[in-house]
Amino acid sequence: IADNGARLAILLEELLAAWPEPVAELLLIGHSMGGLIARAACEAGAAGDLHWPQVTSMLVCLGSPHLGSPVERLGQAVTVALDKHAITAPLGKIAAKRSQGVKDLRHGPGASAATPHAIALRVLGSTLTDDVDHPLADWFGDGLVTMGSATRHPVTGDVQSARLGGIPHMALTTEPRVYAQIKAWLTETR
Repeated sequence: IADNGARLAILLEELLAAWPEPVAELLLIGHSMGGLIARAACEAGAAGDLHWPQVTSMLVCLGSPHLGSPVERLGQAVTVALDKHAITAPLGKIAAKRSQGVKDLRHGPGASAATPHAIALRVLGSTLTDDVDHPLADWFGDGLVTMGSATRHPVTGDVQSARLGGIPHMALTTEPRVYAQIKAWLTETR
């Protein structure tokens, strides 16, 4: 996540430098791990004193596992259990082949708490249940990311979160209520 964030920071700097007109405002939207990579890019861009974070008004993270993913924690536990027995150890080696990006999701990115260059952070989490306050809503979240991991984070500054019910993880990218929430956040900042 950190490596891809650093690469994205450089690509955004190159994009703005090559853009045919001066860029007045940049808005970043990242889904799932993409939100974590965009957060890492903001930190890398600010640390590298790049230009693009200065014109970035907002980062929106949709279903991003800021505090990690229980799916990856389960994957790690299964890998450890498989490695304990000679008969299942070969399966443990296969299970351990998960990408580093997925392994990074075990506990979350551990990113800095600072929001660089006053970039507003908006996080949105969803649940499979229609009622976001249902007892199972936080437990199952959107099917991949818990509500808590999607809406709690170490970032301070201009941060807001929203919770929507009845939206599975992949549907966050196409759900009209998600776009309505993004529009509301953008309207508030103008």
